[in-house]
Amino acid sequence: MTSLHQELADAAGWLWPAMLHQLWQAAWLSALAWVFCLLAKRASAKTRYWVWLLASFKCALPAVVLALVASSLNLQAPWPASAVSHSSTRAIAKFPFTNQRCDAGS
Repeated sequence: MTSLHQELADAAGWLWPAMLHQLWQAAWLSALAWVFCLLAKRASAKTRYWVWLLASFKCALPAVVLALVASSLNLQAPWPASAVSHSSTRAIAKFPFTNQRCDAGS
């Protein structure tokens, strides 16, 4: 058990600083994108869209890589079956001014 604990401690020694560095970079890039879009009001909407899209990719890329690594290692987060009831998995929308009902879960 000690060796597993040591391996986890070693992994945390490089993983947490890398995660904080990623968050710091994403925060700065998002702030720069926001300032750019504020200053470039005369730029086309297409340009501002691509700036925000690139900032979004910077934020989403580590989560995608983590999900791919977890799926390749066959890691699954346990989810208790009692936490999700049958009624919470079905969405019901009632349209105003009509008697129609749309059941999204069925």
